[in-house]
Amino acid sequence: MADRSNHYERAFADYVRARRLSCLPVDESRRAVFGDQTLKSPDYLVAVPGRGVLLVDVKGRRLKGRGIGLENWVTIDDLASLVRWRGLFPSGSASVLAFVYWLPDAAEGERWENLFEFEGRRYGMLAIGAEDYVRIMRCRSAKWKTFAAPRERFRGAARPFTDWLAPLPEVSHAG
Repeated sequence: MADRSNHYERAFADYVRARRLSCLPVDESRRAVFGDQTLKSPDYLVAVPGRGVLLVDVKGRRLKGRGIGLENWVTIDDLASLVRWRGLFPSGSASVLAFVYWLPDAAEGERWENLFEFEGRRYGMLAIGAEDYVRIMRCRSAKWKTFAAPRERFRGAARPFTDWLAPLPEVSHAG
């Protein structure tokens, strides 16, 4: 199951469940096998009425002081697996990186739309689609196979997580 010792993942699950959405933790102890590839599992599947399923990989980060940029690094395994999983779900579903930032400095909460508290800690959350992240990422470490988006581009592309919880707009099929 999801890492219950990870306060970021527990905070994420509590946030989603407080909005009365189904939030299924995924067993991360085993990797799925597709052909000759293994895939890292997303951390959670979130069912959003009118949208589909969100395949969510939670990235917990501690904001280290006022004015410091938002760390947003991920591994290539995180991204490749999320994109591959997305192809197995119906239209409207999305693979999402949910960056859950712990805000130990109370003043940091002023600029967050998705501000919430869990177990005595304050968090802010931003999310970005895996495909959107791929378009703006840069290599962070070739040795560790990690990538990060430039902070300005990340801030421009990431959205409050609540944006991902809204139903998709109706598509007109007028002919």
